[in-house]
Amino acid sequence: MFPRIDTASEAADAVAAMRYPPEGVRGVALANRACEFGSAYRPYMQGAADSLLCVVQVETDASVGNVEDIAAVDGVDVLFIGPSDLSQSLGVFGEFDHPRFVAAVKRVAEAAHRYGKAIGILLPKPEDFDRYHALGFRFIASGADGPLLNNAARSLVRTLHNSLDRQYAGVR
Repeated sequence: MFPRIDTASEAADAVAAMRYPPEGVRGVALANRACEFGSAYRPYMQGAADSLLCVVQVETDASVGNVEDIAAVDGVDVLFIGPSDLSQSLGVFGEFDHPRFVAAVKRVAEAAHRYGKAIGILLPKPEDFDRYHALGFRFIASGADGPLLNNAARSLVRTLHNSLDRQYAGVR
């Protein structure tokens, strides 16, 4: 997953970074989990290109303006909208129903469909699933570990605080 891809050239660089020469420019690293820490490098290298998923993030006004060219890049599999960054770039931060944001989403979706790419988004809120699914989004993420943990911790504190209030009501 490559953040903030603004041009077709950057998308092509992302695709190349994922592939070994001669198709790309990926460096050789033998001691990693994918290569079984060196014991299976050659089989991994020979089959790696078949299992790659290249996700480029559409997060700026510039990337929306170039989205057709980005989508046309061979090897790009998913156009993924980063809603907070995109809305910030469009000057409507957090306004996911703003006409500028909605138009940008539509343009990205149309480019993805035209070039046979999947389209994805980090849902602004879980209730938005149907809205984006209806537009053809199939690479849909929701939630992140930080906010989920924060919400759970706040809920725990709120529950304990309410229990304490009931337990000691009228006691000073």
